[in-house]
Amino acid sequence: MNFGKTNNIEEMTFEKEEQKQTAIEIARILKESGLTQQQFADELGISLATLTNIFRPAYNKVPSIKVIRKIADFTDSPEETYNFLMKTSKQDLNKHPYIIDINDLDNPGNEIREIPMRDVSIIFHLSEIIQDITGKRMDFGGYTDVKIPRYGYVQFSGDYPISEWTFDFYTGFGYSKTDIMEFFYYILKSGAINTKFSFVTNSKSVYEELISLNGSIINEIHISVILFERGRYTETYITNNHSELDKAGLSL
Repeated sequence: MNFGKTNNIEEMTFEKEEQKQTAIEIARILKESGLTQQQFADELGISLATLTNIFRPAYNKVPSIKVIRKIADFTDSPEETYNFLMKTSKQDLNKHPYIIDINDLDNPGNEIREIPMRDVSIIFHLSEIIQDITGKRMDFGGYTDVKIPRYGYVQFSGDYPISEWTFDFYTGFGYSKTDIMEFFYYILKSGAINTKFSFVTNSKSVYEELISLNGSIINEIHISVILFERGRYTETYITNNHSELDKAGLSL
């Protein structure tokens, strides 16, 4: 697989040290992603030329703040990566801080949380798959019937075993185990037995942490974790009552 000419950056002569150090870190992120330069650029929503210029000494510029933010949001530690790249590129972090704006369960007025660039591709691909298996389009934002906030959802009627399939996205962006546990509390308190809740992530560490949570005592509620990895989805339930969902084709 062609990962581009990024292996010898440390041996290259850059006029600006900040460009070199930033290029080294971005090359590391690219290598760990397992993507080619073209695939990586596509995931970020930038041109291949914009990406390859980062690794060209003759370009003599550091990446723009917008590109740095997109690259940071692709990683498992967006804010930490953003701060590091802003430091290596010698840009003003005080003037351009990493701002997180996520849905706050204690703030009902804030219905839709900001989704970083790397999550957009997950949502797009997942919505296509959900439409294929259910025949219904995914809608976005708002609350379930029992006032639990959700990002994406599909509603059902008729003979389906559930009335709604709700999605939330946890990729390291604003993620904490406390967020999930609080969400679980709302689910249990609501008694929403006719809703399936799925937490979607492309972070293997987040996925493994979520599936380690024991939901087997929840007999009537459907909760799953969906991992998006290399273009494929893997769904694992943390509750044990999903046989009817499997039969109805409401499992990945």
